[in-house]
Amino acid sequence: MDEIIIPTVGVAGIKLGDEKETVLNVLGAPPNESSLSNNGLKCEYDNFDIYFDKSSNVTQIGLRKGYPGKTEDGVGVGMTKSELENLWGLGLSYNKEDEYWEFLSKPGILFEFEKDEKGEEVVSVIYIVN
Repeated sequence: MDEIIIPTVGVAGIKLGDEKETVLNVLGAPPNESSLSNNGLKCEYDNFDIYFDKSSNVTQIGLRKGYPGKTEDGVGVGMTKSELENLWGLGLSYNKEDEYWEFLSKPGILFEFEKDEKGEEVVSVIYIVN
């Protein structure tokens, strides 16, 4: 399975816009499935989540701790915020309403951070979006 993170496209053989049936054929049945407030669905796998709209098409992919893949230039879950800024520059912006971080110059990829045991902020979730 291809683990390269491709912003605005997908990861692990799953692409934004894929139908739920396609996802199930590639990944199998998820261990956990839950409804979302906007009539969508979230399927949870070991270290990533697939989000579907009410038409059962992939709208977002969330990569969590333990996901081994990275973007072609090395961005992945677990890297520090300072490493990310050194790689992509200082254009990181926080969206208060939806509670995520993004680089306005790098569309299709959003971030959540948490503090590690040293108190340093590390990427805890990467979202692939349109």
